[in-house]
Amino acid sequence: MSGSDADQLEEWQELLSSYQFSITDNYCEVAALAVLFYDHMLTLPAEVRFLWTRKFSGATLLFMLNRYITLFGKTILLVTGFSWPNQTDAVCAAPVYLVEISTISVYIIVALISALRIYAIWNKDWRLFALVLAVGLAVPAINIYHYANSVPAAFAPWPLYGCAENASLSPAVFANIYAMFPESMLTADAVSLATHSCAIGVDALVLFLTWIKTYGIRKVASQMHIKATISTLLLRDGTIYFGTMLALNVVDLIIVQSDVIFNPLPNFIDVITCILISRFLLNLREVVVDGDGNQGESLDVSARLSLQFAASVLGNIGAPLEHTMWSARHEGVEEEGEEEEQRERVLRVSSNPLMVGLGMEDDGVSSTECNPVKFSTPHDVENSPASM
Repeated sequence: MSGSDADQLEEWQELLSSYQFSITDNYCEVAALAVLFYDHMLTLPAEVRFLWTRKFSGATLLFMLNRYITLFGKTILLVTGFSWPNQTDAVCAAPVYLVEISTISVYIIVALISALRIYAIWNKDWRLFALVLAVGLAVPAINIYHYANSVPAAFAPWPLYGCAENASLSPAVFANIYAMFPESMLTADAVSLATHSCAIGVDALVLFLTWIKTYGIRKVASQMHIKATISTLLLRDGTIYFGTMLALNVVDLIIVQSDVIFNPLPNFIDVITCILISRFLLNLREVVVDGDGNQGESLDVSARLSLQFAASVLGNIGAPLEHTMWSARHEGVEEEGEEEEQRERVLRVSSNPLMVGLGMEDDGVSSTECNPVKFSTPHDVENSPASM
């Protein structure tokens, strides 16, 4: 076999390998979108009950944007993986740009939700809000840089098909990136490393700041001889959601750095993140609906009052979570009319919103943890400076 024939055979082998990876990637995208649609159908009754029929808030807007932009973006991404007539670079431009815009938008939304959660449970501390938001926004910023230096392209030659972005970095830009990440031989490696590092950083930061508050609750509960197990506190403070996102990013980074031939995890990370954030916000809305006294029976009176007090333009994003089978418990329950609020009520406002419902709103808590606030009208409750 001549040298030219050997080279041609090698090219065909590489082309066939790329084709097989492309097919596998498309299968993963179909599976990821199926999981997203399935979860959407499962949680749609709760979405209608807890969001569509309730007072609109900033948290509601974030939920809708996260849920439906992800659904739209993943659908378009799946379409780009198939072959259509006249599939050229120009034809691929529109769907590729839509996928990029939706991806960046979702990253921004997730960063904002994480920052607002910390802002709420840390008594509206703008410094922590800015810190978490800055770290979280680094992820979309890196992707914007990557997309800005890429152009939409159609896969070629046959039998490859579909659309994607093609990096078009100048030698000078590539040299700068290589200098920053000398261990990365490809631009994609550098971008992936930076993106994963920032994603891991923001999830770890949210968990760390949340656990500080949780530790404070555990300490106060111990002093008051109130039974509050670690597992209960971790389920209430959102650890299960942000911890899962952190674990996914860590595992994905390990796989990427291990130089595996094909990594299917990125196809599912955005979907799982969307599902976790959606269920996180739905759980919060369930708590505030139960706290309104319309259907819920799980929280005591002081906890319900505290949750009413906590609801404002951002919703109850700082409230504790309640892990129950809400999809079954609320099925078939008709909406009841809003109860008339009392003209005067004395609310005990906890400096740590995660304490709500643990029985720490009683007189046993020191004044540094719980302060009585009197309101003359419901309007005063909704517009008080401490509400969140």
